[in-house]
Order: sequence, then structure tokens, then C-alpha cells
Amino acid sequence: STHPPPTVPRPLLPAMHAMEKLLPLVLLVAAAIAAPLRCSGDSLESDDELGSSFLQVSVSANIATDTLKFDPRIVQSHENVKMLSTAGHGDLVFKHIQKTAGTFIKHILEPGLLINGTVKILNEVMYFQPKDLAESWTMGVIRNPCEWLLSKWAYLAGQTARLGHPQFEKDMPSVHTESPLKDSPEDIQKFRQFVRDVHGDSPLGWQSYWLAAGYLQDNRTDYILTDARALHGGELAFLKMEPADYAPEDMATVKQELELFDPDIVNCWVRTEDVEGDMKACLTRFEQDTGTAVNWTLFDERITSSDHNPSEHAACNVYYDQETEDYLRHLESFIFDRFQYQSCCGDA
Repeated sequence: STHPPPTVPRPLLPAMHAMEKLLPLVLLVAAAIAAPLRCSGDSLESDDELGSSFLQVSVSANIATDTLKFDPRIVQSHENVKMLSTAGHGDLVFKHIQKTAGTFIKHILEPGLLINGTVKILNEVMYFQPKDLAESWTMGVIRNPCEWLLSKWAYLAGQTARLGHPQFEKDMPSVHTESPLKDSPEDIQKFRQFVRDVHGDSPLGWQSYWLAAGYLQDNRTDYILTDARALHGGELAFLKMEPADYAPEDMATVKQELELFDPDIVNCWVRTEDVEGDMKACLTRFEQDTGTAVNWTLFDERITSSDHNPSEHAACNVYYDQETEDYLRHLESFIFDRFQYQSCCGDA
């Protein structure tokens, strides 16, 4: 759809949260009342059967609640989430944000890289659980926001050229490009319009939005982002959402929460600009901190054989005039400041 999702009145959301939390209890009480009335012939069910009925209702209640709360385990059918689950343990846990060399990194981290150790990968729609940060060695990935947004635009434009519309995000004129490298004067102007289209009146940048969604799930960010996903299209809705789809005051709240986030709670960060060097540095630190060995021979083989998922476009500085750069720097100030990116197009 080309229309933004409907706005849910904010006063209703706390009531919906309360109803959601009570749902499993209501179903269990209903099961307790109904169970003694279920008969087979003239005899009541056995204690074992009664226990089984309670278990089934409890599981059903959890699934219903998890669907409302956007439990990532429900979306295993999505091609990027096939072998991933937030339920398991990983000695090393990696959180991926789209358009940050994730295809390359995930290939490096496939089974066999750690000797007597496990890797858990959290893809775009997944987020760090408290147990991940408390019990595992964690690794994140970050990219220069100007490069990130350009790559995102070029990727959506490529999808639009192939499919006639983007695969997930809503269609918009600014992703309908004309030149092969998307570098004609018209396409450059379309990119600059795209920067405005996806942010609208939001005070928060799109990459910062993904960062908040992946790392800030135990506070009001969860209240804002999770409800929006559940109410605006189901478990994959988050892949369709962008800052312009939210009320500006909600994005302001997320931005305030993000300002309190300390990147040092993650053990090591990989920067897309030096993905191979940072991967090696992070895995070396992992060995030192945990005592779990890395299969470096396999690491080198995968570095050589791994493919990136590039977006076709011209050099970053072709697209950013001063006005567009200043606009995005303001929205992505957290990433520019905390990860020490000095220039709009370049390494930290």
C-alpha cells in the first residue's frame, strides 16, 4: 500500500497491553472451569488428561500473546530467519542490522567457526534479550549513516526495477530510478527526496531506529515499536516500517531512550567500512575473553569465499549536498557521535 498505516489512539495502547497480559490467565481459568465438565462416556477425564488440557491451553495462550508481542520465533518462514531463534543460547551472539554487510558476516559465523562453542545470530526482526547481554559474549555491527541510507535506497531501487515495487517497504516515487548506476541528475534528486520521504517529521534517523529496535527492548521503546508492528501488519510489519510511519512524539521518545544506550554493553562492534579487519579483531578478543577457540583456518577460507550483498550506486559523496548531509547528521546524531564518524561518507 502507498498509504501509511492507520494511527492507533495512544490512550488505547495501555489498555491493550493490560488485556494482552491478562489473556493467558483468562484462558487458564476458563480451562479450569471447563475441564471437569468434559466427559468420556460417564467418566471424567483422568488427572493426566486434565494436566494435558492445562498444558495445551497454556501453550496456546503463550502463542497468542507472543504473536501480539511480535515474538521472532513466529516468523521462521521468512527467508532471513530460517535457522534463527531467540530461544537458544549462544556463546557468541551477533546482532545484524540490514545493509551492514550482514550476508558476509553471517557466512563467516556459520557452524564450525568456534571450536566447542556456539554462535547465535539475531537477524533484522530479532533483538537482544537480557539473557544474551548477561550470559553471552556479544557482537554488533554499525555503518556510517550516510553510506547506510544510500545503500538502503539503492537496494530498494533495485528491487523496484526487478519487481515493480519494493519487496517489503511501501512503494514511493523516489525509489523509481532511471540510470544503471542511479547517478543521473534525476536519480540523485530522487535520493535526496527519499531521505526526506522515509523520515517525514521524525526526529530520529532510520539506522538509529533499527539500532534502538535491536538493543532497547526492555523499556518504552518496546512499547512503541512492538505495538506498531503488531497493529500494523503482523510479524513482518517491522520490515515495512520507517520513521515517517510513526508519530513524531513516539520517535522522540525512542531517541531519548537511545541517548541513554551505552554501546559498551556490547563486547565488540564491527564497522562495515573495515568488516574483515574488525571481524578478526572481535573474534581475537572473543578468544581472549572466553577461552573458546576460533577455527582460524576456516575463518580465512570463509573470508575468501564469502559474498557480499552489494547495492549498485555511485560514490557516496555524489548524492549528498550540504543540506541533505546536515539533515541526516541531525537525525543520526547518536551514531555519528557515539561511533565517532567524522565525515558523512567515510570510515570512523
